Amino acid sequence: MKTSIEELDGTIWDSPLFPSEDINRYHEARKIPIDELSPEQLYLMFRQGFCREHLVYPILSALQSDVRAQGDKLLELLLNFLNHKADTISKEVISQTLDVIASYPLAELKMYDLLEMEMWHFQNQHT
Repeated sequence: MKTSIEELDGTIWDSPLFPSEDINRYHEARKIPIDELSPEQLYLMFRQGFCREHLVYPILSALQSDVRAQGDKLLELLLNFLNHKADTISKEVISQTLDVIASYPLAELKMYDLLEMEMWHFQNQHT
């Protein structure tokens, strides 16, 4: 998507009154086209609730390239979001999410009860 979060949101933020490294990263990331956001920027924007529906596919793409993008934080954040939106998730998103999780080392997946619980929930709601 060549559109930025700032364009989707329709709000141009003023310069921060009290700039810090984190605040500057949010301001900068809002201006970057979504498909050019790094895994770290995707995580920051998604965690803050910015246009989450538009970030699902770029996050899945980042995770397909590197399932450990942003450690496990990005995957867990995405699964938590999808779990809460289970009734509106497309089968394509579920399929891609299952592919991402299937590429995750099984030994490590067993350490994450959250992942097992989330996938059980996905599979039972959409099969």
